[in-house]
Amino acid sequence: MISSLWSVWCARNNLVFRDEAFEVQTVVRTVKCMCWSRLHITKQGAQKKQGHKITDLFGGWDSLVQDRL
Repeated sequence: MISSLWSVWCARNNLVFRDEAFEVQTVVRTVKCMCWSRLHITKQGAQKKQGHKITDLFGGWDSLVQDRL
């Protein structure tokens, strides 16, 4: 959840202060990458991450989150 809020907040700041476009796909991709990078923090997360690649996030997010891959 924190990854989602942080990504939206950063995109909002880029829109307001840098006049950049707000692109939902960019925010979604950022959230996915942040979640992936933090999986190793817990033993359970590290185990779920084993055997998967970051590219699995983009092609099979639903299955990966439900641990079906």
